[in-house]
Amino acid sequence: MKITLTPLLFVCLLTTLSFAENTFGQERLQEKITLNLKNTDLKTVLKNIERKANVVFSYQKGVLANDEKLTIDVKDETLESVLQRILIPRQISYQVIKANKIVLTRRILGNLPEESEPKPVPTTLDLKLDQTITGTVTDENGAELPGVSILVKGTQKGTTTDANGKYKLDVANNESVLVFSFVGYSSQEVVVGSRTQLNVSLKVDNKALEEVVVVGYGTQRKA
Repeated sequence: MKITLTPLLFVCLLTTLSFAENTFGQERLQEKITLNLKNTDLKTVLKNIERKANVVFSYQKGVLANDEKLTIDVKDETLESVLQRILIPRQISYQVIKANKIVLTRRILGNLPEESEPKPVPTTLDLKLDQTITGTVTDENGAELPGVSILVKGTQKGTTTDANGKYKLDVANNESVLVFSFVGYSSQEVVVGSRTQLNVSLKVDNKALEEVVVVGYGTQRKA
């Protein structure tokens, strides 16, 4: 069976394929990778990322600095986040042109005012990205509490505990404060610090419970 493509159908087909490639490319950027490299040149860092994320970098000679060394320690970070932290400070732009091909180009500062030009970056960069916190939330008797709200104070970032009272949340740094709240219990704020595991026990808020009277299958607040 022979199929004849009209010009309009051909354009639509190309548009569809292009959209599909862009979609796959964006999904690729959201893949998480783990890297631990010390005093490594940028080209070698990118080769490691290629293997970890199944991507291919394409760039012209002179785009990458030859003498700069990086120290990178990242765990379960998105490819997009890692590229932004590595490339943007070095005035290197990236663009996904296929599902797994990423083109690197040198950013041109042009006529930017002197004060807006980026400051020089240290030759050694220690990348410490988000800190992952895990833990369990229980009541005063040690029973796990499902559905507890956990919010990074001052942000909209948060999560809730699962059926076993467990949670996992990424925070920006060890100065982050987690706010634990649950209906009928007193809220609790905890500074993360250097911990990666943070277990919390919530206390019953007796005042809040006294204000609620159970009536049949519903609830009614006292006047």
